Amino acid sequence: MPRSMEEYNYWGDRRVLAALAGPGWLARHARFDAQRRTLVCDLSEVEDEDLLSELFEGTWTEHVHHVEAKQVFAYDYQVERLRKQGVAEEELQAILDKERYHRHGYVTVPAHDVTYQEWHAAEGTSFIVELPAAYEVCHMCGGGGKVTNPSIDAGGIWGDDEFWRDDIDEETGESRYRRGDYDVTCPTCRGDRVVPGVAERYLDAKQRVLLKWVRNYDNDSAAYAAEVAAERRMGC
Repeated sequence: MPRSMEEYNYWGDRRVLAALAGPGWLARHARFDAQRRTLVCDLSEVEDEDLLSELFEGTWTEHVHHVEAKQVFAYDYQVERLRKQGVAEEELQAILDKERYHRHGYVTVPAHDVTYQEWHAAEGTSFIVELPAAYEVCHMCGGGGKVTNPSIDAGGIWGDDEFWRDDIDEETGESRYRRGDYDVTCPTCRGDRVVPGVAERYLDAKQRVLLKWVRNYDNDSAAYAAEVAAERRMGC
């Protein structure tokens, strides 16, 4: 089989994608409290002020930042202006082509003030949120704690591959493969066999806000991993 096809299959394997994306926000930042049966989430490192303002007490402070006049690429300026007008990304190019915007040269952005808001937590705020939870069997390894190293079979193993031949040594690659000699720690549960699961039916309003944010975070991580893998499948 061509090496390029092996690479294509490897970077399309779900185990590889899972390893690229990581185990998820809850697996990284939440601790399972067995006695209380909750996921104790530490949000002290979260920088999303909109999320924090929904979950904790605090105040918004308005600031003004002065920006000096500067020259920028005309095309970049036009794109940014359209984005600020709320134009969707998929519509940008069509508008730019239709209006025949000049793609070269510079424009001068005059000096101006930028107003922004900054959120400050109330004094003594504890950035801990508990979610009702229970562990679930890991969907990646099925509770085994291990998966076959994707470098072994993600590219595909074929009948005429030396991997399956029995005249190389007393043991065949197939016997080692089936025995688990090529297994590695599951990238999703990190060998714990289970992953944190949220008992959604017991969530209150604020907990649902956090769960929605967590899922968006994990979806973004998965989308980025899929993008990286797609580039590598194409040889980039």
